[in-house]
Amino acid sequence: MSNKLTELNGKSGKLIENQSDYQVYTLLGGKVKVISGSVIKTGVGKNYIALFTAEQLKSCFGVTVDTTRLSVSTYNGDDVSQAVQFYAPENWQGAIYQYFSSPVSGSIRVNYRMVYVYE
Repeated sequence: MSNKLTELNGKSGKLIENQSDYQVYTLLGGKVKVISGSVIKTGVGKNYIALFTAEQLKSCFGVTVDTTRLSVSTYNGDDVSQAVQFYAPENWQGAIYQYFSSPVSGSIRVNYRMVYVYE
């Protein structure tokens, strides 16, 4: 694994974390940070869920996170998510919410990619 990280870090990007449920890397000397992975949330009979809180975003991108510099893409995962259509995630009061074509209940997996541009 160490050799693979060294090989990747010598390219235009730098791999920061490579976990089983998410990966974090930077591009262009740290000016762009990309986090992609999969989360399981619990739907409670509404057509949306809170995907990432404002605090989680600050933890990922820094305390001065500006959501206008953040792009979030989501994709169907498994279980409940196969039965609904995903709409574009939206920022509300600094948090990211995922919207669906119909109400969801139970565990739902959401695959995501967040791209933050610092400069």
